[in-house]
Amino acid sequence: MNGIDVSHNNGTINWAAVATNATPVDFAYIKASEGVGYTDPTFKFNSEGAKKAGIKIGYYHFASLNTMNDVPDAKAEADYFMSIIKTAPAVDLPYILDIETNKVGLDPAHVLEWINTFFAEMKAGGYSDTALYSYTPFLDANLPANHNLGNVRLWIAAYVSAPAPKLPVGWKEYYIWQKSAKGVISGITGNVDLNVTQQAIV
Repeated sequence: MNGIDVSHNNGTINWAAVATNATPVDFAYIKASEGVGYTDPTFKFNSEGAKKAGIKIGYYHFASLNTMNDVPDAKAEADYFMSIIKTAPAVDLPYILDIETNKVGLDPAHVLEWINTFFAEMKAGGYSDTALYSYTPFLDANLPANHNLGNVRLWIAAYVSAPAPKLPVGWKEYYIWQKSAKGVISGITGNVDLNVTQQAIV
């Protein structure tokens, strides 16, 4: 199955045209929020447009990790994400925590605590269907080698021509593979991220 992920960086998307792309776009992940207080300005338009076009949708939150107080920070970001998505169209895919920066240099034990806290807060709020987005060098550098996340579904970014991406320590398979940031899709001006999955996504 083939998918894309989008944000305000992709401009105004013609979702009806996306649905007619020569290679079918089976799913779309849409940026909802970042940190605490930032909502992607195209979130409502994209979520409603993709849903209307018959494309399976999911939402992602971009983590900031911008304070040493990791537990309250993770809870606040999860709460903000939930506040944004609760009035949006129903998703078909897991809710994604996108973690690819560590602004304040949390040590691996506290990065792990941040991630676990975020997912626990989501679950407590009724959003238990979750997954993690990142890339191998970041996770290997920012998680303890003996972390407990190996059973968390992983959306991995790896722009390589190999038949499969190199996975971070602790994971044996990927859920979604973001293969390229240079995709060309009908209805989207400029390049867009391309994703594939061999697993059932719903």
